[in-house]
Amino acid sequence: MKTLLRGGLILTLISGVLSCTIQKRIYMTGYYIDWINFASTTPTPQKFKVVGYSLNAYNSLSRKLSQETIIDVNNPGEIYCDEGTIVKFPDNAFVYEDGRNIKCSQVAVYITEFYTMSDILEAGLTTSSNNRTLASAGMVYIEARCHGEKLKLKPNKQVIVKMPTSYPDKTMKAFSGKLKNGIIDWKVNGSIAIENVESFPDSGLSDSPERFIEYEGESGREYPEAYIMRLSTLGWINCDRFYDTKKSTNLIVKADSIEKTFVAMIFKGMKSVLPGYEYANHSVEFKSIPTGQEVSVLAYRVNEKTKLVMVGHQDMVIGDTSLIELTMETMTQNAFKTLLAGYN
Repeated sequence: MKTLLRGGLILTLISGVLSCTIQKRIYMTGYYIDWINFASTTPTPQKFKVVGYSLNAYNSLSRKLSQETIIDVNNPGEIYCDEGTIVKFPDNAFVYEDGRNIKCSQVAVYITEFYTMSDILEAGLTTSSNNRTLASAGMVYIEARCHGEKLKLKPNKQVIVKMPTSYPDKTMKAFSGKLKNGIIDWKVNGSIAIENVESFPDSGLSDSPERFIEYEGESGREYPEAYIMRLSTLGWINCDRFYDTKKSTNLIVKADSIEKTFVAMIFKGMKSVLPGYEYANHSVEFKSIPTGQEVSVLAYRVNEKTKLVMVGHQDMVIGDTSLIELTMETMTQNAFKTLLAGYN
Protein backbone atom coordinates (compact mmCIF):
# COMPACT_ATOMS: atom_id res chain seq x y z
CA MET A 1 0.00 0.00 0.00
CA LYS A 2 1.34 3.44 -0.96
CA THR A 3 -0.19 6.78 0.11
CA LEU A 4 0.30 9.98 -1.88
CA LEU A 5 -0.66 13.49 -0.72
CA ARG A 6 -1.95 15.81 -3.45
CA GLY A 7 -3.47 19.08 -2.18
CA GLY A 8 -6.69 18.20 -0.39
CA LEU A 9 -6.68 14.59 -1.61
CA ILE A 10 -5.18 11.49 -0.10
CA LEU A 11 -4.60 8.92 -2.85
CA THR A 12 -4.11 5.36 -1.67
CA LEU A 13 -2.72 2.81 -4.12
CA ILE A 14 -3.69 -0.72 -3.12
CA SER A 15 -2.63 -3.64 -5.33
CA GLY A 16 -2.54 -1.41 -8.38
CA VAL A 17 -6.06 0.00 -7.80
CA LEU A 18 -6.23 3.72 -7.07
CA SER A 19 -8.59 4.61 -4.20
CA CYS A 20 -9.49 8.24 -3.56
CA THR A 21 -10.51 9.63 -0.14
CA ILE A 22 -11.42 13.32 -0.09
CA GLN A 23 -10.55 15.06 3.19
CA LYS A 24 -10.60 18.66 4.42
CA ARG A 25 -8.30 20.55 6.86
CA ILE A 26 -10.20 22.90 9.23
CA TYR A 27 -8.66 25.89 11.04
CA MET A 28 -10.35 27.81 13.87
CA THR A 29 -9.02 30.80 15.81
CA GLY A 30 -6.76 29.46 18.56
CA TYR A 31 -7.24 25.89 17.49
CA TYR A 32 -5.76 23.48 15.00
CA ILE A 33 -7.90 20.60 13.86
CA ASP A 34 -6.16 18.04 11.66
CA TRP A 35 -7.61 16.28 8.62
CA ILE A 36 -11.16 14.92 8.96
CA ASN A 37 -13.19 12.88 6.55
CA PHE A 38 -15.32 14.94 4.20
CA ALA A 39 -16.29 12.31 1.64
CA SER A 40 -15.14 8.85 0.79
CA THR A 41 -15.37 6.73 -2.37
CA THR A 42 -14.46 3.10 -2.93
CA PRO A 43 -13.63 1.95 -6.46
CA THR A 44 -15.81 -0.81 -7.89
CA PRO A 45 -14.07 -2.47 -10.83
CA GLN A 46 -16.50 -3.52 -13.58
CA LYS A 47 -15.21 -6.20 -15.87
CA PHE A 48 -18.17 -6.27 -18.24
CA LYS A 49 -20.75 -3.77 -19.33
CA VAL A 50 -23.89 -5.08 -20.97
CA VAL A 51 -24.63 -3.17 -24.17
CA GLY A 52 -27.52 -5.21 -25.58
CA TYR A 53 -28.63 -8.52 -27.03
CA SER A 54 -26.62 -10.21 -29.76
CA LEU A 55 -29.66 -10.71 -32.01
CA ASN A 56 -32.25 -8.12 -32.87
CA ALA A 57 -35.70 -8.37 -34.39
CA TYR A 58 -36.25 -4.71 -35.22
CA ASN A 59 -36.30 -5.48 -38.95
CA SER A 60 -37.70 -9.00 -38.71
CA LEU A 61 -40.85 -8.23 -40.70
CA SER A 62 -38.84 -6.70 -43.54
CA ARG A 63 -36.82 -9.91 -43.96
CA LYS A 64 -39.70 -11.90 -45.34
CA LEU A 65 -42.79 -11.10 -47.38
CA SER A 66 -46.13 -11.26 -45.59
CA GLN A 67 -49.26 -12.75 -47.13
CA GLU A 68 -52.05 -10.21 -47.64
CA THR A 69 -55.68 -11.35 -47.58
CA ILE A 70 -58.82 -9.21 -47.83
CA ILE A 71 -61.66 -10.51 -45.66
CA ASP A 72 -65.25 -9.42 -45.09
CA VAL A 73 -65.76 -8.10 -41.58
CA ASN A 74 -69.15 -9.80 -41.18
CA ASN A 75 -68.20 -13.05 -42.91
CA PRO A 76 -64.42 -13.45 -42.65
CA GLY A 77 -64.03 -17.15 -43.46
CA GLU A 78 -60.70 -18.94 -43.00
CA ILE A 79 -57.32 -17.72 -44.24
CA TYR A 80 -55.01 -20.45 -45.60
CA CYS A 81 -51.38 -19.41 -45.60
CA ASP A 82 -48.58 -20.67 -47.85
CA GLU A 83 -46.73 -22.62 -45.14
CA GLY A 84 -49.75 -24.24 -43.53
CA THR A 85 -51.04 -21.71 -41.00
CA ILE A 86 -54.83 -21.38 -40.87
CA VAL A 87 -56.35 -18.25 -39.31
CA LYS A 88 -60.03 -17.80 -38.49
CA PHE A 89 -61.52 -14.51 -37.29
CA PRO A 90 -65.01 -14.30 -35.76
CA ASP A 91 -67.63 -12.05 -37.28
CA ASN A 92 -67.34 -8.32 -36.53
CA ALA A 93 -64.08 -8.82 -34.61
CA PHE A 94 -62.16 -5.57 -35.08
CA VAL A 95 -61.91 -2.05 -33.65
CA TYR A 96 -59.29 0.66 -34.10
CA GLU A 97 -56.43 0.58 -31.61
CA ASP A 98 -58.06 3.40 -29.60
CA GLY A 99 -61.30 1.39 -29.32
CA ARG A 100 -63.36 3.21 -31.96
CA ASN A 101 -65.62 1.24 -34.27
CA ILE A 102 -64.10 0.66 -37.69
CA LYS A 103 -65.48 2.17 -40.88
CA CYS A 104 -64.61 -0.73 -43.18
CA SER A 105 -66.71 -3.56 -44.49
CA GLN A 106 -63.51 -5.29 -45.59
CA VAL A 107 -60.21 -5.57 -43.73
CA ALA A 108 -56.69 -6.35 -44.97
CA VAL A 109 -54.97 -9.08 -42.94
CA TYR A 110 -51.18 -9.54 -43.15
CA ILE A 111 -49.66 -12.81 -41.95
CA THR A 112 -45.94 -13.59 -41.88
CA GLU A 113 -44.85 -17.18 -41.13
CA PHE A 114 -41.57 -18.25 -39.53
CA TYR A 115 -41.33 -22.04 -39.38
CA THR A 116 -37.87 -22.84 -40.73
CA MET A 117 -34.68 -22.19 -38.79
CA SER A 118 -33.29 -20.25 -41.75
CA ASP A 119 -36.24 -17.82 -41.68
CA ILE A 120 -36.00 -17.48 -37.90
CA LEU A 121 -32.26 -16.79 -37.96
CA GLU A 122 -32.35 -14.37 -40.89
CA ALA A 123 -35.10 -12.37 -39.15
CA GLY A 124 -33.16 -12.15 -35.88
CA LEU A 125 -35.87 -14.03 -33.98
CA THR A 126 -35.24 -16.05 -30.83
CA THR A 127 -37.09 -18.49 -28.59
CA SER A 128 -36.77 -17.39 -24.97
CA SER A 129 -39.19 -16.27 -22.27
CA ASN A 130 -37.69 -14.11 -19.53
CA ASN A 131 -34.32 -15.79 -20.17
CA ARG A 132 -35.84 -19.31 -20.09
CA THR A 133 -35.19 -21.59 -23.08
CA LEU A 134 -38.16 -22.40 -25.31
CA ALA A 135 -38.57 -25.11 -27.95
CA SER A 136 -40.78 -23.81 -30.74
CA ALA A 137 -43.10 -25.35 -33.30
CA GLY A 138 -43.14 -22.09 -35.26
CA MET A 139 -44.14 -18.46 -35.01
CA VAL A 140 -46.33 -16.08 -36.98
CA TYR A 141 -47.06 -12.37 -37.05
CA ILE A 142 -50.66 -11.27 -37.69
CA GLU A 143 -51.76 -7.71 -38.41
CA ALA A 144 -55.11 -6.29 -39.55
CA ARG A 145 -55.67 -2.84 -41.10
CA CYS A 146 -58.61 -0.73 -42.24
CA HIS A 147 -57.58 1.75 -44.97
CA GLY A 148 -54.02 1.46 -43.65
CA GLU A 149 -54.93 2.08 -40.01
CA LYS A 150 -53.93 -0.67 -37.60
CA LEU A 151 -56.66 -2.64 -35.83
CA LYS A 152 -57.02 -4.79 -32.73
CA LEU A 153 -59.56 -7.38 -31.61
CA LYS A 154 -62.61 -6.40 -29.61
CA PRO A 155 -62.36 -7.36 -25.92
CA ASN A 156 -64.83 -10.25 -26.29
CA LYS A 157 -63.39 -11.64 -29.53
CA GLN A 158 -60.72 -14.29 -30.17
CA VAL A 159 -58.79 -15.29 -33.28
CA ILE A 160 -58.21 -19.01 -33.91
CA VAL A 161 -54.71 -19.85 -35.19
CA LYS A 162 -53.83 -23.35 -36.38
CA MET A 163 -50.15 -24.20 -36.78
CA PRO A 164 -49.08 -27.33 -38.66
CA THR A 165 -47.16 -30.08 -36.91
CA SER A 166 -46.20 -33.60 -37.93
CA TYR A 167 -45.58 -34.87 -34.39
CA PRO A 168 -47.76 -33.07 -31.83
CA ASP A 169 -46.55 -32.44 -28.29
CA LYS A 170 -49.25 -31.89 -25.67
CA THR A 171 -46.91 -29.83 -23.46
CA MET A 172 -46.95 -26.98 -25.99
CA LYS A 173 -48.47 -23.64 -24.99
CA ALA A 174 -49.53 -20.49 -26.81
CA PHE A 175 -47.20 -17.50 -26.43
CA SER A 176 -47.55 -13.85 -27.39
CA GLY A 177 -44.48 -11.76 -28.02
CA LYS A 178 -43.43 -8.14 -27.69
CA LEU A 179 -40.31 -6.46 -29.01
CA LYS A 180 -38.15 -5.62 -25.99
CA ASN A 181 -34.50 -4.51 -26.05
CA GLY A 182 -34.03 -5.87 -29.54
CA ILE A 183 -35.58 -9.31 -29.11
CA ILE A 184 -39.09 -10.74 -29.09
CA ASP A 185 -39.73 -11.72 -25.47
CA TRP A 186 -42.41 -14.43 -25.30
CA LYS A 187 -45.08 -14.71 -22.60
CA VAL A 188 -47.54 -17.57 -22.07
CA ASN A 189 -50.94 -16.63 -23.46
CA GLY A 190 -53.02 -19.79 -23.02
CA SER A 191 -53.06 -23.52 -23.57
CA ILE A 192 -53.22 -25.35 -26.89
CA ALA A 193 -55.59 -27.93 -28.33
CA ILE A 194 -54.44 -30.44 -30.93
CA GLU A 195 -56.52 -31.28 -33.99
CA ASN A 196 -56.76 -34.79 -35.48
CA VAL A 197 -54.42 -36.34 -32.95
CA GLU A 198 -54.07 -40.02 -32.29
CA SER A 199 -52.46 -41.21 -29.05
CA PHE A 200 -48.76 -40.41 -29.14
CA PRO A 201 -46.25 -40.10 -26.27
CA ASP A 202 -44.65 -36.76 -25.46
CA SER A 203 -41.68 -35.97 -27.67
CA GLY A 204 -38.58 -33.89 -27.21
CA LEU A 205 -38.94 -32.85 -30.84
CA SER A 206 -41.96 -30.84 -31.88
CA ASP A 207 -41.38 -31.10 -35.63
CA SER A 208 -40.31 -34.60 -36.52
CA PRO A 209 -40.70 -34.95 -40.33
CA GLU A 210 -41.80 -38.60 -40.13
CA ARG A 211 -45.61 -38.39 -40.08
CA PHE A 212 -48.20 -36.58 -42.17
CA ILE A 213 -51.91 -37.29 -42.56
CA GLU A 214 -54.37 -36.26 -45.21
CA TYR A 215 -56.35 -33.19 -44.20
CA GLU A 216 -58.67 -31.71 -46.78
CA GLY A 217 -59.41 -28.13 -45.80
CA GLU A 218 -60.87 -25.42 -47.98
CA SER A 219 -57.52 -25.18 -49.72
CA GLY A 220 -57.88 -28.77 -50.93
CA ARG A 221 -54.24 -29.58 -50.16
CA GLU A 222 -52.53 -32.02 -47.84
CA TYR A 223 -52.28 -30.63 -44.34
CA PRO A 224 -50.56 -32.09 -41.27
CA GLU A 225 -51.99 -32.22 -37.79
CA ALA A 226 -52.34 -28.84 -36.13
CA TYR A 227 -51.91 -26.98 -32.87
CA ILE A 228 -54.98 -24.84 -32.23
CA MET A 229 -54.62 -21.56 -30.33
CA ARG A 230 -57.38 -19.15 -29.34
CA LEU A 231 -55.97 -15.68 -28.75
CA SER A 232 -57.42 -12.32 -27.81
CA THR A 233 -54.51 -10.33 -29.29
CA LEU A 234 -52.83 -10.08 -32.68
CA GLY A 235 -49.15 -9.44 -33.37
CA TRP A 236 -46.45 -12.02 -32.57
CA ILE A 237 -47.74 -15.52 -31.84
CA ASN A 238 -45.62 -18.56 -31.01
CA CYS A 239 -46.29 -22.22 -30.20
CA ASP A 240 -43.69 -23.33 -27.64
CA ARG A 241 -42.86 -25.43 -24.66
CA PHE A 242 -40.43 -24.65 -21.86
CA TYR A 243 -37.23 -26.69 -21.97
CA ASP A 244 -36.51 -28.32 -18.62
CA THR A 245 -32.91 -27.31 -17.88
CA LYS A 246 -31.57 -29.66 -15.20
CA LYS A 247 -27.99 -28.40 -15.24
CA SER A 248 -26.80 -25.14 -16.79
CA THR A 249 -23.62 -23.28 -17.57
CA ASN A 250 -22.43 -20.09 -19.30
CA LEU A 251 -20.51 -19.67 -22.54
CA ILE A 252 -18.40 -16.73 -23.78
CA VAL A 253 -18.17 -16.25 -27.55
CA LYS A 254 -15.62 -13.99 -29.20
CA ALA A 255 -15.69 -12.89 -32.82
CA ASP A 256 -13.56 -10.29 -34.60
CA SER A 257 -16.14 -7.64 -33.69
CA ILE A 258 -19.58 -7.41 -32.06
CA GLU A 259 -20.55 -4.19 -33.86
CA LYS A 260 -23.68 -4.99 -35.89
CA THR A 261 -22.79 -8.67 -35.50
CA PHE A 262 -25.61 -11.07 -34.66
CA VAL A 263 -24.61 -14.04 -32.52
CA ALA A 264 -27.02 -16.93 -32.00
CA MET A 265 -26.97 -20.33 -30.31
CA ILE A 266 -28.87 -22.88 -32.41
CA PHE A 267 -29.97 -26.15 -30.81
CA LYS A 268 -29.76 -29.23 -32.99
CA GLY A 269 -32.28 -31.39 -31.14
CA MET A 270 -35.14 -28.88 -31.13
CA LYS A 271 -36.27 -25.70 -32.83
CA SER A 272 -34.67 -23.25 -30.42
CA VAL A 273 -32.51 -20.15 -30.92
CA LEU A 274 -31.07 -18.20 -28.01
CA PRO A 275 -29.64 -14.66 -27.97
CA GLY A 276 -26.45 -13.85 -26.13
CA TYR A 277 -25.64 -10.70 -24.18
CA GLU A 278 -23.17 -8.30 -25.79
CA TYR A 279 -20.48 -6.87 -23.54
CA ALA A 280 -18.24 -3.86 -23.91
CA ASN A 281 -15.13 -6.06 -24.14
CA HIS A 282 -16.17 -7.34 -27.60
CA SER A 283 -17.60 -10.63 -26.44
CA VAL A 284 -21.01 -12.26 -26.19
CA GLU A 285 -22.17 -14.40 -23.27
CA PHE A 286 -24.89 -17.04 -23.25
CA LYS A 287 -26.23 -17.50 -19.73
CA SER A 288 -27.87 -20.48 -17.99
CA ILE A 289 -27.76 -22.73 -21.07
CA PRO A 290 -28.47 -26.47 -20.67
CA THR A 291 -25.35 -28.63 -20.54
CA GLY A 292 -25.01 -31.67 -22.77
CA GLN A 293 -26.97 -30.19 -25.70
CA GLU A 294 -25.46 -30.22 -29.18
CA VAL A 295 -25.57 -26.70 -30.59
CA SER A 296 -24.12 -24.53 -33.30
CA VAL A 297 -22.91 -21.02 -32.51
CA LEU A 298 -23.39 -18.66 -35.44
CA ALA A 299 -22.15 -15.08 -35.83
CA TYR A 300 -22.82 -12.91 -38.87
CA ARG A 301 -23.07 -9.33 -40.10
CA VAL A 302 -23.91 -7.87 -43.49
CA ASN A 303 -21.87 -5.16 -45.19
CA GLU A 304 -24.51 -2.64 -46.25
CA LYS A 305 -22.38 -1.40 -49.18
CA THR A 306 -21.08 -4.63 -50.69
CA LYS A 307 -23.93 -6.87 -49.34
CA LEU A 308 -21.28 -9.46 -48.51
CA VAL A 309 -21.70 -11.38 -45.25
CA MET A 310 -19.03 -11.96 -42.62
CA VAL A 311 -19.81 -15.32 -41.03
CA GLY A 312 -18.36 -17.48 -38.28
CA HIS A 313 -19.86 -20.72 -36.97
CA GLN A 314 -18.82 -23.63 -34.78
CA ASP A 315 -20.51 -26.83 -33.61
CA MET A 316 -20.06 -27.81 -29.98
CA VAL A 317 -21.56 -29.60 -26.98
CA ILE A 318 -22.57 -27.24 -24.17
CA GLY A 319 -20.33 -27.76 -21.17
CA ASP A 320 -17.23 -28.90 -23.04
CA THR A 321 -15.72 -25.41 -22.86
CA SER A 322 -16.56 -22.01 -21.40
CA LEU A 323 -15.01 -19.94 -24.22
CA ILE A 324 -14.91 -20.22 -28.00
CA GLU A 325 -13.40 -17.87 -30.58
CA LEU A 326 -15.01 -17.82 -34.01
CA THR A 327 -13.06 -17.41 -37.22
CA MET A 328 -14.98 -15.07 -39.52
CA GLU A 329 -15.02 -15.46 -43.31
CA THR A 330 -16.65 -13.55 -46.17
CA MET A 331 -19.64 -15.08 -47.99
CA THR A 332 -22.03 -13.99 -50.69
CA GLN A 333 -25.71 -13.62 -49.80
CA ASN A 334 -26.55 -16.83 -51.69
CA ALA A 335 -23.83 -18.80 -49.91
CA PHE A 336 -25.07 -17.47 -46.58
CA LYS A 337 -28.66 -18.51 -47.35
CA THR A 338 -27.37 -21.98 -48.21
CA LEU A 339 -25.59 -22.10 -44.86
CA LEU A 340 -28.76 -21.09 -43.01
CA ALA A 341 -30.79 -23.69 -44.89
CA GLY A 342 -28.51 -26.31 -43.40
CA TYR A 343 -30.07 -25.61 -40.00
CA ASN A 344 -33.58 -26.44 -41.22
